[in-house]
Amino acid sequence: MDVMLSRAIIFWQNWQHANVTQQTGNPDTGDDRWSRAAVGRLKLNTGAALNASTNSMGLGWVLRDHNGTFMAAKNMRITGIFTVNEAKVVSLREALSWIRDTGMGNIDVEMDSQTIFYSLTSSSFNSSFGLLVEDIIEFASLIHDVQFLLLDDLRVVPPTLLPGRPF
Repeated sequence: MDVMLSRAIIFWQNWQHANVTQQTGNPDTGDDRWSRAAVGRLKLNTGAALNASTNSMGLGWVLRDHNGTFMAAKNMRITGIFTVNEAKVVSLREALSWIRDTGMGNIDVEMDSQTIFYSLTSSSFNSSFGLLVEDIIEFASLIHDVQFLLLDDLRVVPPTLLPGRPF
């Protein structure tokens, strides 16, 4: 019970810090490439970290509203090591699964991986990576109005969806 209370307090403090920083207008010392979602939309950012010494991966995601206000975050640890792209795709798949379960929609998924971004709009291919991409496409189709955005040299490039790949 002490661990749960401690984690809840840390979560609350982090949430307060994220929101107070936004509301007071303190300069953001983080990566300036992040951009806010359009009004009425939510921005999802995901990430993955690999630790070969413990044979594990850390996956995480953050959800913010169109004002940049922190709404939710989640992380998980998975035993096993995948490639970097597979780990990123697993994180995105888990995040979309979680969003689907909450019933939220109008999501902008921002990513920095051209490989993953373009894989979401290309023909299916047989590999572990391809199967994970197919899972993402399936989850995205079950959520109202999901858009995938590629973060490219300080600008966001909206996707060009191929026929048969509506999200």
